[in-house]
Amino acid sequence: MNIAEHFIIGTVSLLGILILFLFNDMVSLIGLWKPAAEIFGILDKASFILLILFPAVTYWNAFKKFILKTGPDLESVGTVCSDGNRKPCCNYDFI
Repeated sequence: MNIAEHFIIGTVSLLGILILFLFNDMVSLIGLWKPAAEIFGILDKASFILLILFPAVTYWNAFKKFILKTGPDLESVGTVCSDGNRKPCCNYDFI
């Protein structure tokens, strides 16, 4: 992936984190109301866990086709010499 795609994914991740912070603040404020304190206390803890997991899930979804790849195609990494051995080349475009 190029640098522009990394910036786009990072921006989307940051926007999602900011929205989750806003949701967490609203839940915390509503949790101050005594009749709903127990329910919103649980939601407050769950939203904190979402804040921690959200960047990992965002980057996993963006890069899963690269992460799950078993490795480079070794056939294309080097060129075969006349004696049958491989020598490295500068073509590292695996994807």
